[in-house]
Parts: sequence; C-alpha cells; structure tokens
Amino acid sequence: MTAVAVLERSSSMARDVAQHVDHDRFAELAEREPEDAQADKLVGANEAARFLGIHRSTLHQAVKNGAIVPDLTTHGGHFRFSRATLDAVAVRIAREPVATLSELLPELTTTLGDPDGRRNLCLRVHERIHHALPDLSVFAVLGFKAHARSLKDLEIIASVGFPDWYFPELIANVERRDYEVKYVLRTLRPRYFDDITSAKDLGSPTRALNRRSALQTLAIFPLMQDGRARGVLVVGGAHARKFQTPDIAFLQNTADELAIALACHDYMDGARAQILTAGDLMREALRLRAESRAPEKRAAARIAPLVELFCEATGAEAVYLTGPGANLGPRSEAPRQLMSRVSRRHHTATERWGESWPQTTGIAVLAPINTRANVVVAAEWQSDLVRQQEFEALLYVFAAASALALGMDGTRQGVTTPGRRSTAHAPVASPR
Repeated sequence: MTAVAVLERSSSMARDVAQHVDHDRFAELAEREPEDAQADKLVGANEAARFLGIHRSTLHQAVKNGAIVPDLTTHGGHFRFSRATLDAVAVRIAREPVATLSELLPELTTTLGDPDGRRNLCLRVHERIHHALPDLSVFAVLGFKAHARSLKDLEIIASVGFPDWYFPELIANVERRDYEVKYVLRTLRPRYFDDITSAKDLGSPTRALNRRSALQTLAIFPLMQDGRARGVLVVGGAHARKFQTPDIAFLQNTADELAIALACHDYMDGARAQILTAGDLMREALRLRAESRAPEKRAAARIAPLVELFCEATGAEAVYLTGPGANLGPRSEAPRQLMSRVSRRHHTATERWGESWPQTTGIAVLAPINTRANVVVAAEWQSDLVRQQEFEALLYVFAAASALALGMDGTRQGVTTPGRRSTAHAPVASPR
C-alpha cells in the first residue's frame, strides 16, 4: 500500500470536475490582474481542505494524482480553488466514496483468538511502516480501554523502540499536561514535527519527554472510528527528517486502516465474549433456581451473581429489573422513563442523558415470560457504547436468566408473599 491510494479516483473524475470550471476565463483573469488579486477571489489549500472535510496533505495528494484540478497555481507553487470547483468535487466525493483495499483486514484471520492478537496486528503495521520509512525507528499504538471515561483510560497496545517509562508517564499526566497526544485526540488532527529541537509549535511537555528519550522527529495520527478517536498511532526517529506529503498521506492512510482493523478485531472478540457470557448467565440462573435456600430471600440478593456477571462483561454501572413479584426499578427519572418506553411492539429502547461528559447511556429491553407477563430490564453506562447490539442481546439473556432465578417461569412460588408486591426500589448496582 502506498500513499498513491489516498483519494485515488478514475481519470474521468478529473475531467468531470474540469467541466465545471472555465480555465480559459481564469487564465484571462490571471493575465489582466495581479496574482494577489486573484488569490483574494479564490481559496487556498487549507480552506479548501476544510470545506471538503479532508486533510491538507490528502488534498495535495489528490491534486498530484489528478483527482482534483486547482483553478490556479501561483508562482510559488500554491494552489487556489474556486467555490464551483469545490462544490463539484464535494458532489463527486459524496457519490463515489473513497475505496481502498485494506492490507490489514486479512491479517485478522491469524490474530483473532490469539490472547495477544491486537498487539500482533499492530506489529504487522510496524513492519509495513518500517519497510516504507526505515528511518522511523520507534512505533507505538495507544488505544482506549473498552469502557474509557477519560484520556487517562488509554492503554499501550503495542510499542517498539520507545523507553519503558515513556508512555506510562505520558498517560499518567495526559489530563493535566498539554501533551501532543492530547491535542490529537481532542482535535482529531495529526501532528508531525521534522525536528523537535527547532519546532516552535511543539508543546513543552512533549518536547521534554522526547528530549529525555533522545527522539529528534515525531508524528502522531488519530485512529478514527465513526467520527470518534479510538486511539493514536505514534512514530518517530532519532534523527531529524522532513515529512513529505506522500509520507504523511501514507501514514494517515495506514492509521485509518489500522483503526478499521482494530474495530473489527474488538467487535469479533467482543461478540465471542458475549456468547460465552450468555452461556454463563443461563448456567448460573439454573444453579440459583436449583438452590434449596428459602424462597423469601430478597430478589436483589437472589440475582446478585447474575448482575455481577453482566456488569463484568459489559462495564455497566447499574442494572434495573421489574417483573411479576419483583420491582427493582431505578430511583431517578431518566431510567424510569426509558423503561416505560418498551412494549411488545418495541422491545428495546436507548437513551442518553446528562450534561457533562461522559454522558450516561441507558438501554432497556422487554422480555416476555408468557402471553401476559413481562420482565423489563435496563442498564446504564458512563461511557460510549461501541457494542450496543450485543449489549441489547445480552440484556435479553439477563432478563431470561433473572426470570429463571426468581421463579417467574412458574417453577417457584415467587420471592414475595402471595398477593403482595415487593416494595424494593434500590437499583441492582454494579459490584464494582
């Protein structure tokens, strides 16, 4: 894979875009007016890249490939674009999304199921980068943990060449010190420095960290998934070097592919984990039902082992349940409203609430026991959910397991005195 793959289009795209622009008219204007006057009527590469929603290096690479034709090139080699040209390119991008054949996704077949699979996948990326840019001698991939709440929830997926203390120190201080990694994760824009000692816009914490580790050049790229950062790709070297446009395009393209491959890896591993957890829930429910303890034991205590299994597998903060003979509902209004939204026509509902980050995400599921009785369960998380469908399915299994453990399937008399309804309203909280 080379940088040429970035925003590569068929040759007809350049011709189609060119049809929207009268180049003879621009040439005529260029002869009659000074270059500065022309520049005022057109936009430069930075503004054009922002308009198209791409990085400036990607725009330059697209011009080089002939996918985008600038309306004017100044004597200094700077590109200028008209609004009509950018509108035409935007339409083409919308209709013909970038398609690149990933070289990393096939590697999933060899790393899935491996206890160290994510690291091995990243090391394949290191081999690719080292082959293309051998002077970049250090490499690392940082990713957010499954239920991250802040930047401190970064973890080292793979690291080659960096000192052992480098990233633990960075992660421990990333929230209170202005590291470049923090800037990239917040802005979702890459940062690269040809020479750390002379870079004027490099933050002092990052400069000090790299001076201690004898690094002279550094580049950091965001790993993006669904418009959000899932981590960063970091490369560097012991000697100053110039990051050319093809280098930046190659590294950003590699980071994009790695983000997709890691997301697939986590999704498949996560799906396997949910299947195993579903089996554990049902086995534990059958064990609880078979116990010879007194049937009047409180519902919350009876299903506590099921709650522990669910929260450990999903990172949920609290779980709620209502059903025949058991009312372990939430005290706060938001989850109560969420649980009231489910019905036999709409078995699931999802809602987010809270003003500060991270917001609370809640999922509610209705599980029919028979033709008349229902169990409604809900759970809430203090983090973004990347496996919402799997968690919905697992909540359904949790509801069925709880019904078994509490005798709601008719095998027990129930957990409360006949004719009375439980008055417990405390949430079945995470044991963590």
